[in-house]
Amino acid sequence: MTFCRDLLIGGDDYGVNEHFTRVAYVGLLNNDDTLKMLVPLYVKVSGDVSPEQQKLTNEIVAELVRKYQKQISQHLTNLKKEQMENEKSLQG
Repeated sequence: MTFCRDLLIGGDDYGVNEHFTRVAYVGLLNNDDTLKMLVPLYVKVSGDVSPEQQKLTNEIVAELVRKYQKQISQHLTNLKKEQMENEKSLQG
């Protein structure tokens, strides 16, 4: 399973092309404590990627996915808790 996608930025305006690879999606916490989900995370790639670099990237991606799953789970748990508290306060 691979999580990587490519993105090429640059061209005539910059004089060079920069190559980025999307390695994961992350969640970001907004100022109002809401969660912005599925924000792509890119890393800059210079030239060909060696097998060692690919292995390291895959390990980082796996860790980010585990962390993101935990973050989403905690956020959903908090939302359910808030909903239950709101329902109790409405019932009196």
